Amino acid sequence: MFLKIYSLSIISIAILLFTACNIQRTENPNIVFIIADDLGYGDLSCYGQTHFSTPNIDRIAKEGIKFTQHYAGSTVCAPSRSVLLTGLHSGHTPIRGNGNAKPEGQIPLPQGTITISRLLQDKNYTTGAFGKWGLGFINNEGSPLKHGFNKFFGYYCQGLAHRYYPEYIWDNEKKIKLENDGKRKIEYAPDLIQSKALKFIENNKNNKFFLFLPYTLPHAELIVPEDEILQMYRDKYLPEKEYIGSDYGDSYNNRGYCSQKEPHAVFAAMISRLDKYVGEILYKLKELGIDDNTIVIFTSDNGPHLEGGADPDYFDSNGPLKGYKRDLFEGGIRVPFLAKWPRYITAGSVSDHVSAFWDILPTLAEITHINIPVNIDGISFLPALLGKENQKKHESLYWEFHEQGGKQAVRLNDWKGIRFGVHKNPDSPISLYNLNDDVCEERDVSLEHPEIVKNIEEIMINEHTQSSLFPFNYENKNNLISMYNTQIIIDGYNLIKSVSEFTWKTDQLSAQREHLIRLLISSPFLHNKKIVVVFDGGDVKPSFHLQKHHNIKLVYSGNRRKADDIIQEMIRSSHNVKNLIIVSNDNEIQFTAKSHGATHIDSHIFWHKIRNVSKQKSPHPQKSESNDRELTDKEVKRWLKFFTDRKSNNEVS
Repeated sequence: MFLKIYSLSIISIAILLFTACNIQRTENPNIVFIIADDLGYGDLSCYGQTHFSTPNIDRIAKEGIKFTQHYAGSTVCAPSRSVLLTGLHSGHTPIRGNGNAKPEGQIPLPQGTITISRLLQDKNYTTGAFGKWGLGFINNEGSPLKHGFNKFFGYYCQGLAHRYYPEYIWDNEKKIKLENDGKRKIEYAPDLIQSKALKFIENNKNNKFFLFLPYTLPHAELIVPEDEILQMYRDKYLPEKEYIGSDYGDSYNNRGYCSQKEPHAVFAAMISRLDKYVGEILYKLKELGIDDNTIVIFTSDNGPHLEGGADPDYFDSNGPLKGYKRDLFEGGIRVPFLAKWPRYITAGSVSDHVSAFWDILPTLAEITHINIPVNIDGISFLPALLGKENQKKHESLYWEFHEQGGKQAVRLNDWKGIRFGVHKNPDSPISLYNLNDDVCEERDVSLEHPEIVKNIEEIMINEHTQSSLFPFNYENKNNLISMYNTQIIIDGYNLIKSVSEFTWKTDQLSAQREHLIRLLISSPFLHNKKIVVVFDGGDVKPSFHLQKHHNIKLVYSGNRRKADDIIQEMIRSSHNVKNLIIVSNDNEIQFTAKSHGATHIDSHIFWHKIRNVSKQKSPHPQKSESNDRELTDKEVKRWLKFFTDRKSNNEVS
């Protein structure tokens, strides 16, 4: 009998070992993605918090993986979520700030934007978002129901989400009146949202689902129900610093923060409540028997806030890092990131892989066997999740922020560069830090490493694209042409430019116009751009210089394509049709452009302005004996800036 049991045990162990070594992902998992609101890098006990504990959130780290160098999409809410959903960093993503829109909500995420929720929905996932949206409102293009979510419950507006006892909340596009009336505090909105999220899991236990949980906790205002959670912390963190705000009552302001006599205790209680919510989610998955095939991710949208009486210094909420919400120092953008996925992610593992919110889309796409969209900024970090060695790394990470004078930041390997005052001066000095030995960003070493500063400056220029919704002040919102972000079609002498490539489409190239192209493409400033030259007919051929350029692809298409085909192609590849400009003197193209909501410019005016600008002595490079002389980076930047800043460029016909 003993021998039989022993033999069986050997066989069982062999089978288990074989199975463990040959696990194949034959089934797409459920996805639960949890985002805390303004939770700092040091606000979890698994990241060093000692004033209170977060056992349920820590369980994700214990049963899965903890990332030590993960970054939010931005340093405030809306753009961070936009980056996460689109896979585009804050220099490319459509929503780059917390701009408000009427009658409620924020500036809408443009319809047609590729989002991870849309990709999953198209993959037959049931998708639900529960919490704070902040990317549009009902019946406009920014509604979550138009961006791949089957279900939404919570706040559309970030401003109204400041209040935890609101007068109403939204169920899809239906307004749900609550018992709160600005005076009475009866229904705590986060509890209602949590209840609906748990119900979503129950209702879809037999379906593949994507549960997006952008919780409002622990963002200001600081308030929780009078229950046992608060009692645990009352009088524990003395002295308290009373905060005077806008209270519930006769002078109720639905976007304010209430006064709070014990902000330390309440803040700890809010994080414990968040931890309780996460525990309920994990328990529900286990109870329904779907835990093994569900990947659970937990993170935060940016660093710790200072509003509403919050005291991040008391709790050391940013850990060893410098900065808070609205900073591009590490404390404003480096965030906790935890993930568990039984059988695939090794329990208790830790990764120092550098990743960011724009990596979420490609990572979830790869996990669910979805083709990763082209022209995004993200890189899948699935190998890092699984503990593999073949993880591709970013060459650099980029952020921009349009409040507080305008800021840009770049992480380049262990180097971190930050530029302030961008609204007034896009060439303002860059501070440089070495995160390897100065994670607190206390010692500016820019003067010691000018070559690193120059590289970071080039990244800031290349990665920023102008936005009509979120421009820096030095940028003219109505530029005829933005050499950094605008897609352009020019018929006759046709130019198409996008974030990642220049495309010139011509019936013929005169020597002058070809020389203009050569001036731009010959510079190292555009070394990573791809140029497509399309010749639609005639005997004109590109010069040898263009034919041999390593970044140029030549296309001969015989007959001229119809205008509608050209524009439709660009609309499909455009992140936002409002950034699409068509330059032509063709009536058919003019009509097509306007019908699609694109801007039209008369080509005669365009080329007249091109000639005028190219003749200016100041920005134009000095002539040399050879017209093939390569421009320096500084010359190209001067030329582009001079062109785009000219007031005459605003005259659009």
